[in-house]
Amino acid sequence: MKKRKEKWGGELLTHYAVFEKRNNKLLRISLLFIALVATLIAFARPQWGEVEKKGVLSDLDLVILFDVSKSMNVKDVRPSRLERGKMEIRSLIEKLEGARIGLVAFSSMPVILCPLTEDKGALNILFDIAD
Repeated sequence: MKKRKEKWGGELLTHYAVFEKRNNKLLRISLLFIALVATLIAFARPQWGEVEKKGVLSDLDLVILFDVSKSMNVKDVRPSRLERGKMEIRSLIEKLEGARIGLVAFSSMPVILCPLTEDKGALNILFDIAD
């Protein structure tokens, strides 16, 4: 710093020099504190103007596996496990807006009844033949 003062003029350099020895420690601590606060704010991920969307799953691909073996005809649940399962799956299909849904029925071997589709009508028709 001494050589620079001699070469460029001490008064001007002292006026514009940021890292003068007497201010150096305070400036470094201040900058470190500001950086720490900025990092903590960044980790908190503040968000403004966002609206939470409920019930819309547009990028969901779902394949439903449905057991159609003889054990599903047991009447321990009304009307039967098979019919109760169909009711629950139909309810799920109606709730999933914008999702692509596929259907696979199995007993001993799996059978693809419907590949991934957004057509709920076709899915319900194909689901009816899953006996």
